[in-house]
Amino acid sequence: MFREMTSRGLVPGIVTCTSFMASLCKHGRSKEAAEIFNSMISKGHKPDIVSYLILLHGYANERCLVDMINLFNSMKDNGIVPNCKVLNILIGAYAKRGMMDEAMLMFTEMHGQGLSPDGCCIHGDLVKAKELVSEMMNKGIPRPSMSFFTLVISNLCKEGRVGHAKDIFDLVIHIGETPNVITFTSLIDGYCLVGKMDKALRVLDGMESAGVEPNVVTYNTLVNGCFKNGRVKDGLALFAEMKSIILGGLCRNNCVGEAIELFQELVEEADIIFSSMEKIGCAPNSRLVNDIIRMLLEKGEIAKAGDYLSKVDGKSISLQASTSSLMLSLFSRNGKYREDVKLLPAKYQFFHGLG
Repeated sequence: MFREMTSRGLVPGIVTCTSFMASLCKHGRSKEAAEIFNSMISKGHKPDIVSYLILLHGYANERCLVDMINLFNSMKDNGIVPNCKVLNILIGAYAKRGMMDEAMLMFTEMHGQGLSPDGCCIHGDLVKAKELVSEMMNKGIPRPSMSFFTLVISNLCKEGRVGHAKDIFDLVIHIGETPNVITFTSLIDGYCLVGKMDKALRVLDGMESAGVEPNVVTYNTLVNGCFKNGRVKDGLALFAEMKSIILGGLCRNNCVGEAIELFQELVEEADIIFSSMEKIGCAPNSRLVNDIIRMLLEKGEIAKAGDYLSKVDGKSISLQASTSSLMLSLFSRNGKYREDVKLLPAKYQFFHGLG
């Protein structure tokens, strides 16, 4: 179509030419894309960084390293400053060919411009990734950020290469870095995807040992993984712990309104969870029970709170000091709900005589 347009004397603009180039490169026809690129220049158009980026990516995918380097040099000669995406393409191409010195030069150039590699450039080659980081450390070149390593780990996990992702994870620890919650969660997700739940749960244990607090995404990933892999008991226990963290965190940060709103959505779900946990012999989480009781009391759901207090009886669950203190303030002689104390199990009705 491009040749037909030019044969009729039509001069496509940069946007049109770039679209043709992108389509050709996508189908492994970078040489033809280069013809359009050169035609643009001969017609007086000045290619922008997007045009260069598309052709560089095409050359890299087809391993046309000499053409890629020549185009990169031409780009700089024409006054176009390489951005992060351009440099990532070159780093990836160099690393895949084992040209570690050249790859490190690109890293150095990126660092000098205040840019950071995005992790996609070497995620497909574990050995090259290790070599590159090791060489950077030996030569005093600032190593990649944690977000770089996290993306490498995440990409490997999505490809099902969790063993390689774990090796990169271990490399992070080896060089003295502490993985963050996103890094840990990415590795957990990888193990869940390949059905290795014991290893996923061990990563959670290691996460807590490292002082990194799991977040809702971490728990959600594990819960989904447990259910999908037939680990219902573990999934329910983790679900209960996740809800406890959410409610407890909201309460501790005085977000009572948000906590109540969330709680209203979770009360029925909590009943189902407790029922399911009891059926399979999984002990409810003590912190979760106390959080739920306090939330019900704050909301004035005394009868419902009484139901949960009944759940405490006969189980290895005790009332936390904060729960007892709240009950004292609500059900003592001057308490807001002193007349409703009769809705509680008999053993808790003594609060009415206190205060």
